[in-house]
Amino acid sequence: MQEAAARSLRRGLERLRPLAKNKTLRYGVPMMMDPALEERIRKNKISLESEYEKLKNSDFDDWKNIRGPRPWEDSKSLQEQQQQVLHSKSS
Repeated sequence: MQEAAARSLRRGLERLRPLAKNKTLRYGVPMMMDPALEERIRKNKISLESEYEKLKNSDFDDWKNIRGPRPWEDSKSLQEQQQQVLHSKSS
């Protein structure tokens, strides 16, 4: 008896999908968003052009390519070793 109830519940949950915006509007239920979040999104509008301007003004002459530790390496000792190499190059 419990197995049958569990199976029917599973079947019902498999059919559930998140509502798409066009379907909610079709049935007259608008998608709701918190007004504070909506205002924050409007203020922080990020565009490709604005990100390009940030990168264009960046200075990459002092770029240091430091790789992260591999899973089998000790991260502390690797970081210390990289710092020593950087200090010896700058001296």
